[in-house]
Amino acid sequence: VTIVSMEIIFLNSFWESVSVLLLLSPAEGLADLPAWMADPPTLEMVRHGRRLPADAIPNVWEDTPTRILDESGRLWAIYRRSGSRLTPEVVLN
Repeated sequence: VTIVSMEIIFLNSFWESVSVLLLLSPAEGLADLPAWMADPPTLEMVRHGRRLPADAIPNVWEDTPTRILDESGRLWAIYRRSGSRLTPEVVLN
C-alpha cells in the first residue's frame, strides 16, 4: 500500500461521508412548502393521482403547492388547490 493509494482511499471515504450529509430528502428539499400528513386511504388516492376535495386538507390557500407526506415524513406528491379541488402537480409513488 502506497501513500498515494492511502490518500485516495481517505479522500473517497471523506467525500462519501460529505455527500451523505449534503443530500436532502425530497420532503426536506421542499420544506418551504406547506405539508400535510395523509392517512393510508388518502395516500392510495394520491398514489393514483386522483384529485381530492379542497376541504380534505385544512388551511390550504388557493394556488398554493402543498407537500403530501406519509406518517414517516416521506414525500408522496405535490398538490395544488384550484377552487374546490386539490389537483396533483407531481406524484412520486
